[in-house]
Amino acid sequence: MVKRYILILFSFFCLGLNAQILNSDELYEKAEEFRDSSFILADSLINKAIENFKSNTKEKSKYNLGALHYFAAKINAEVGFFEEAEIHFKVAIAEVEKEKEKDTSKLAAYYMRMAENSMDKNEQDKSIVYGLEAIDLAEKINDTLLLGDLMAGLAEIYRLSRNDNLSLKYNRIALQLLRKKGGANSLARVYNNLSTVLGKMGNNHEAIDSLKKALTFLNEEHYFGKAKLNSNIAYCYRNLGLYDSALFYNRVSIKYKKLANDEIGLSYSLDAIGRAYLGLGNLDSAESYVLRAREIAVRFKKMYKIKDITEHLVDVYAAKKDFEKAYLYMDTVMFYDDSIYNEEIRESAELYQRKYDLNKKEQEIAKLKSEQKISEAEQKSFWWMFVSVLAVLLFITSYIFMLFKRKEQANKMIELDFQNSQKENERNKAELNHFAKDLMLKNKQLIHLSKQLEENKLELEKLEAKKSERIDKLSDIKILTKEDWTRFKNLFDKVYPHFFEKLNRSEYNFTKGEKRLMALTKLNMDTQELADTLGISAESVTKSRFRLKKKLNLTSGDLDHFIHQL
Repeated sequence: MVKRYILILFSFFCLGLNAQILNSDELYEKAEEFRDSSFILADSLINKAIENFKSNTKEKSKYNLGALHYFAAKINAEVGFFEEAEIHFKVAIAEVEKEKEKDTSKLAAYYMRMAENSMDKNEQDKSIVYGLEAIDLAEKINDTLLLGDLMAGLAEIYRLSRNDNLSLKYNRIALQLLRKKGGANSLARVYNNLSTVLGKMGNNHEAIDSLKKALTFLNEEHYFGKAKLNSNIAYCYRNLGLYDSALFYNRVSIKYKKLANDEIGLSYSLDAIGRAYLGLGNLDSAESYVLRAREIAVRFKKMYKIKDITEHLVDVYAAKKDFEKAYLYMDTVMFYDDSIYNEEIRESAELYQRKYDLNKKEQEIAKLKSEQKISEAEQKSFWWMFVSVLAVLLFITSYIFMLFKRKEQANKMIELDFQNSQKENERNKAELNHFAKDLMLKNKQLIHLSKQLEENKLELEKLEAKKSERIDKLSDIKILTKEDWTRFKNLFDKVYPHFFEKLNRSEYNFTKGEKRLMALTKLNMDTQELADTLGISAESVTKSRFRLKKKLNLTSGDLDHFIHQL
């Protein structure tokens, strides 16, 4: 709606230019000139060309109506107006179908481009159907080069639909076809797609070799291709856990994407850098890069990219323990996921593939029956097949609806579990604080009894029996017995998981006493409270803290900050 309003206003500016261009061919060529610099002007000119062509049917033109609509579809798709693009694609295909001498190779290319447009709209099932139609057309004319390119395009669609097995299959077929007579760019594209699937399937070293081989086919000025290949090399290194190498290749990819003005591709590389930083534990940098990537994807309305990047944002916030934001973005992921689990998407893609194979066999049977003049009664089986397929589609629709309801219930359960975990954490904190206070009181009692023994030292002989009794009592209330420490540590681990694990992994080789001092400091105890709890003097606590600071090479304030960051 906004786009159309802008076009109406801009048409007044274009009016003087359009008045000087007399026919649709010249309008088309002007639109080509402005394609990269001004979408609004290019779109206005091509629509004017379509209007002129329809009003001057006797005019001889280099470009027919199908070619004009196809150009309009492409420029709309490039800026994210996928609905308008689909309308133009359908008209372009209909115009080719009407031609007396139908150009099958052009028709196949149009179907594949419409399949890519459907993928950008996150309509994966439609995309697969259009892609299979394109391949069927190319097979009929036995065009090896075209068929190789279309196979590569379908492989990419299956990869984005998360059906790696079918993607691998079609990439390998494309590679076989294009090795015979394919161009360098086509081969580079297939090697790139093949490596992406191999990487997702865990064959990362093989994928890296494939990508580096693809780079050899491209010259230095092929910015887009080099950007994509370097990006996928980074992806494989990230899978191997080599995050520094992943960062290096992603930055190389960004350099080429900027040269190629590929903003959509830039969002992928920014997201990949964020994920590499996540692997390195640099969570603030990870959050910054993934948010920048998501902003670009939203601006270009790339639905499946928004969904993938948002999933990575959930991982970042979960790592930062910001569960509120993690839950918020997880809800957004569910919205973009179109209420279909990934497993159902893969199964649906395989179903369409089986239906396509079955349809090809049915066409062959139908052709044989026509040649042999089989009776009309036998051909009625086709209609039974149609009814069966319709019944299967109805069943699938019902099943998807049921999955939607189930997922909605699961969403409510996740929210409830999140609330319960917060309450449990609060209870654990309260219990830990209460236990720490009990230990402190217990130790105060120990100190009090020790002072009494000191004061009555002169009456030691008279009080021998009492002394023995009090020594027994001291043993009973000894601070941090094995059982006390075990219970304290269990409560502490519930509230601050991984604290002791980090201390044990530290290069400083902390003693048992230092670990206890740091754990109690984590509970915000002051020097006297630490002394009471550990059963030592406040001066001993100060000395222990001094030795620990010296060991860590920290100041006083820095020691507390260091402990609270663990």
